[in-house]
Amino acid sequence: MSDTSLDTTPTWKSLSPAERLSVLRLAQAGERHPDERVATAAANWAHDPSWGRVWNRAPGWLLPSLGLLLGVLVIALGYPLVAILAALVVVTGLLGWNSTRAAAIVRAAYSAQRPA
Repeated sequence: MSDTSLDTTPTWKSLSPAERLSVLRLAQAGERHPDERVATAAANWAHDPSWGRVWNRAPGWLLPSLGLLLGVLVIALGYPLVAILAALVVVTGLLGWNSTRAAAIVRAAYSAQRPA
């Protein structure tokens, strides 16, 4: 019987906002985070198989654009309260776009060969 309760590798969500920001800034420069536990959490998050699923491969602009279109149609048809739903679609789409782009940046930095 294997005991996985001893695994102390943190997850991306368990990292502090400052640590996540540090990972992203370093990844934009093509560097890994110097703290190996943070780097491992970032690499695990960025290489998660869910990033390859269909909804994560759609262009990032798609959901926000659909939300804007929905908002215009809803207001034009006279249902301004339903425009709140359209606003949520836009915000959700932008947040998803941001996460997908951040994961791609971290993947690129953590997959690159380090010079010897």
